[in-house]
Amino acid sequence: MVPDLSFARYLTRVTLTDQRLVSLTDNGAAGLGDLPHLRELYLQNNQLRNMDGLSGCTGLHKLWLCSNQLRQLECLGQLRDLRELWLQDNKFEDMSAADGPGLGACINLQVLALAGNPLTACESLGLTILSTLPALHDLSFADPMFGASPVVRTDGYRDSVIMQCRQVQMLDGVRVTGGARAAAEDSY
Repeated sequence: MVPDLSFARYLTRVTLTDQRLVSLTDNGAAGLGDLPHLRELYLQNNQLRNMDGLSGCTGLHKLWLCSNQLRQLECLGQLRDLRELWLQDNKFEDMSAADGPGLGACINLQVLALAGNPLTACESLGLTILSTLPALHDLSFADPMFGASPVVRTDGYRDSVIMQCRQVQMLDGVRVTGGARAAAEDSY
């Protein structure tokens, strides 16, 4: 007898941490399937190499993918309701080329955490894309738990982010004050 899993469609939170997952899809399957009510998905501490399999999670608000093997942002185009995206401790080297229809479609994104990724230059941060996200108020490339991406040690990093992403109110856990904005304008 096959168990009835029709209730799965109504799940609002799924946690699959520390499961050694390499992929969310299995032999071309649809990944997590059709989970329109899913609001929170926690996939940290796995071995995921891509973000395939999320397209059926159209109501997702929180997506935690910390400590995986991700190198590229992808498959975010359907996640227009996404509010928090936690990507610390992955393998991202260049956020600017990673969008496609993805990150730019996440118009409700409020929090983006990228600390501990090997991002080395301001040009690699994708600030042009990030500047188009009107709700983005908390952005981090450094935090106490995952450390700093190398880019935070480059000259002009903070000023560049403040100037290009004017909607951001918290950068690396530090409030962006009016004084910080004025100083960034002066040096930019």
